[in-house]
Amino acid sequence: MTNLAPAGAQKAPFPTPTLAEDILNAVDTIVAVANGEGDIVYLSPAIQRLLGYDPTELLGHRYWEVLFRLAPSDAESLLTYIRAAARGEIEARKLPFLTQMFTAGGEKRSFLWHDSKGPGDLLIGVAHDITDLRKVEELSQQHEKDFAAVFQNSSDGMLIVNDQWIYEQANDAVCRLFALKKEEVIGKVQGSIRPSNIDFQSVRERALREGTARVEVQIERNKGERRDVEMSLAANFRPGHHLYILRDITDQRRLQAQLSKAHRLESVGRLAGGVAHDFNNMLTAIRGYAELLQRSATEEKHKRYAEAIMGAATKAAETTQHLLAFSRKQMLKPQVLDLNQAISDTVELLRRVIGEDVELVLLLSPEAGKVMVDPAQFSQILMNLAVNSRDAMPGGGKLLIETRNVQLDDEYVLKHVHVQPGRYALLAVTDTGSGIPPEIMSHIFEPFFTTKEQGKGTGLGLATVYGIVTQSGGYVWVYSEPGQGSTFKIYLPYLESNGEDERTPKKAIVLVIEDDEMMRMVTVQSLEEDGYRVLSASDGTEALALCQQWSKSIDVVLTDVMASGMSGEDLMGYFAVKYPSLAVVHMSGFPRARLEQAHTFFPDALFLSKPFTTEQLRGKIQEALQQKARLGPDPAQE
Repeated sequence: MTNLAPAGAQKAPFPTPTLAEDILNAVDTIVAVANGEGDIVYLSPAIQRLLGYDPTELLGHRYWEVLFRLAPSDAESLLTYIRAAARGEIEARKLPFLTQMFTAGGEKRSFLWHDSKGPGDLLIGVAHDITDLRKVEELSQQHEKDFAAVFQNSSDGMLIVNDQWIYEQANDAVCRLFALKKEEVIGKVQGSIRPSNIDFQSVRERALREGTARVEVQIERNKGERRDVEMSLAANFRPGHHLYILRDITDQRRLQAQLSKAHRLESVGRLAGGVAHDFNNMLTAIRGYAELLQRSATEEKHKRYAEAIMGAATKAAETTQHLLAFSRKQMLKPQVLDLNQAISDTVELLRRVIGEDVELVLLLSPEAGKVMVDPAQFSQILMNLAVNSRDAMPGGGKLLIETRNVQLDDEYVLKHVHVQPGRYALLAVTDTGSGIPPEIMSHIFEPFFTTKEQGKGTGLGLATVYGIVTQSGGYVWVYSEPGQGSTFKIYLPYLESNGEDERTPKKAIVLVIEDDEMMRMVTVQSLEEDGYRVLSASDGTEALALCQQWSKSIDVVLTDVMASGMSGEDLMGYFAVKYPSLAVVHMSGFPRARLEQAHTFFPDALFLSKPFTTEQLRGKIQEALQQKARLGPDPAQE
């Protein structure tokens, strides 16, 4: 062994008493020396720094009574051990064990303690303070528990891989995402299971270089189902281990596509509505001049030219009506319609439209119920969908029309933008045709979009369906795959009947205000025959006086906009205060737009255009009662 002492230096005993004392003063280790009865004969200075005791004051005391504060039975067992170890009868506990000691202020601290046999009957104990280390360990263990809880219960898929990129842990969510069991994942090398078509190497390199990496990938599950996934890699989140987080964003991407499509259709709708409005004005002028030309023409061929111009203008006007339907700006005349009956009434026409080589199958649920929709427009919806299905089945096939009532819950709403939860009447039209390719699906409701040969389709059929359904407060969704046919699902708000005939609500009270006596009499008589209780007035002043004498509530006011007497604004203001949930129906020979511009229209009022049929009158009153039902009862009825 090399002698490190300088030449000629005198060797001194090591360690010297002074040096040993200096060492004990320097370290934060408690050294305790006790005799065979456990009485303290020496304590190192660290006792004061760590526990706050003056070493000299504890001399002669049994150390467990001060430092350990043991229970009597435990103190007796410790004394037995000390006596035996001090006499050499048993070996002292040289392996460190965990114990706890109390400070002078009563705080509990953790120590690692071990004993050694000293000279004579002395026993030497050495204690290392590990309180802070224990806190760090406990915090680490808590963090580990917290991470394990997050790992197992996360809705995102999580995978832990080692430096060899082998899967060591997988949570339930990632197994659901992969459609695999845990034993099919854990222990496998990355890339050997789904997703297998990803450039993991570049992802790993970027994560190791930058700490994290994120990419969007697509994985294929059982039966060819594909899911869009956002994959993140956190490199070395633990030494030698890396964490993958996989979030399924398929529904999010689907909703984004739906929202983008809705915005696009809304923009196209505004453009189409504006174009149709301006074009209608031009067509009116064209037809007017064509009629003038036809009247003034003396030669037969000029009359034929004028007639051809009017025919072309009429056909162009039909196109503008389709555009107005798509833009939801056409005039609808909604009525209470039995969904099954409306379909049954068009069956023969549908059969002629689809031809003999297409089988028509009806699955009409008795619970389908009733809806509020324009009957003519509903027939157009059926015809357009039937024609669309027929064209998708040039070699024949099957057309299935199904009805039922459904409850659209919050889960459905989360997957379909703009849909409101509630009860709906469902009309589903399914064909066994060629299906719709994904690249076309997002455009099928756009006006003038068609995949048919030039001259064989205008591209307005489905656009019209979309507009009518949307303007009627409903929704239309398409489900299709190439070669698997298509299903158009139309959801219209379901009308609750409460077991009564909507057209004869026996208890409803209607106030009719009409200055034309003949008009008033026939309106009152029609409503009374339908079971309504009817009050009538010739003008606003008479209506006000009648209401002041009437102690019950009034459900609907049917009033001519231009009725004489007090101003309509004052009369409606009185009604709004006395009957807060009152439904108002304005009737007039003037267009509604003109009345609204003249500010003679009550907010939220319905409109009945003169002249009207008794059927139109019934439908409008029923619509008003449905509106009132949504607002709740008036105080006068409670």
